[in-house]
Amino acid sequence: MRRVLLLGFLSVVVVFLVGSALGAQEKVTLRFVYSGTSEPEKAWSAEYKKDLEARHPNVSIEYMYIPWAEQEKKIAVMTQAGDYPDLIQVQDVTTLSAMGVLESLDSYIDNPNSRVKRTDFYPAAFEYSIINGTLYSVPAHMTVYGLIVNTEMLAKAGFSKDDLKTWDDLLRLAQAVTKDEIYAYGYAAGLPRFAWRDAMIAGYSNGVIMADTTPEGKERYLEVLSWYETLRPYIPPAAVTWSYPDMFRAFCQEQVTMIAAGSFFTANVYSIDPGIVPKSRAIVYPKGPSMERSSAMVANAGWAVFSGSRNKEAAWFVIEDLSQREILSKEAAVVGLPARSDITLDAFAELAGVYYPDIKEANKQIIEDWLSIARDFGKPQAKILRQGEMEVKFQEKMYALLTGALDVASFYEQIVADIEEIRRK
Repeated sequence: MRRVLLLGFLSVVVVFLVGSALGAQEKVTLRFVYSGTSEPEKAWSAEYKKDLEARHPNVSIEYMYIPWAEQEKKIAVMTQAGDYPDLIQVQDVTTLSAMGVLESLDSYIDNPNSRVKRTDFYPAAFEYSIINGTLYSVPAHMTVYGLIVNTEMLAKAGFSKDDLKTWDDLLRLAQAVTKDEIYAYGYAAGLPRFAWRDAMIAGYSNGVIMADTTPEGKERYLEVLSWYETLRPYIPPAAVTWSYPDMFRAFCQEQVTMIAAGSFFTANVYSIDPGIVPKSRAIVYPKGPSMERSSAMVANAGWAVFSGSRNKEAAWFVIEDLSQREILSKEAAVVGLPARSDITLDAFAELAGVYYPDIKEANKQIIEDWLSIARDFGKPQAKILRQGEMEVKFQEKMYALLTGALDVASFYEQIVADIEEIRRK
């Protein structure tokens, strides 16, 4: 036991000494996989690189911009070839950690001299980075999911956001607003990642996740699939080919009244039409027929180190830097909500106003909406191994359901078989 403790102590000392020396002596260029695809996110990443390199001339960043939808596939190809970057921006660490490509960060963050501590963060956001007791990423911002509604379009139809408490309420709204090429519900059903996510958001409101193949979850699962079959006349036919940019564009152009999305909403619509934000509010996805009360997914996005990196200490040095309150606040202000719990709403909203100056008050309202959803309805997002493979199978069948080529019963039977086969691999 004494030898184990001594080795553990020495490893902590080595991490600290190497990390402390980086800024002053070593020269290193870190390859950084960054998946923020909106224009504000790309602008922030460029700004951060410039700032970091000015403060630490011996540390440089070379970004590899890989969209979220392609991240796991491209990382698998690269790492199988032995081509390991150093840092990565991550959301769900479940599959990447199972692939063995992420470094455990426990010894780094628990170093007494670490510049970032576990207690700096909202517990729910931090917990999402832990798989089987091992920390694989340090969160930067929380992601909360819900329903975005256009309040002006609701008002014209005689509704307010407070009228939307159940799926039946949503259906009544859909029937009222869908006419003359205007539809109720925007759904990015054209890509597996987004088709699955929309169903996950709806599923949480009905007490089921889309990877649940247990007999106990069957009725709730079928209710979610039937919900989309019911919504089909109120979803634009073109939505079966949409990705997120298409969906957000349709919402900005007021072709659809509501969309299921997350606290990254402002970042995605701002470059299309900032004027849509003052018309928009975020609400919890109304509860499904099997629930007494709705619930909302809460996840995070943050930073991780590749297990095959040759510059792990330098990569951790940058994660510590990214996690400092001022820097983390800026990144979160661009994308959504901060993961650190020591940042006040007013201070955060003021900082977000720097990035969205012409919609400062409207964006503050949206921030308050998301925080309220997280506080009152938030549940940690399920960690689903091989979710990416499930998303592909799910999207294929959702396409068929929304085009009338597949019924609910057949959808359920096939997706259960597909998911169970994926799990057996």
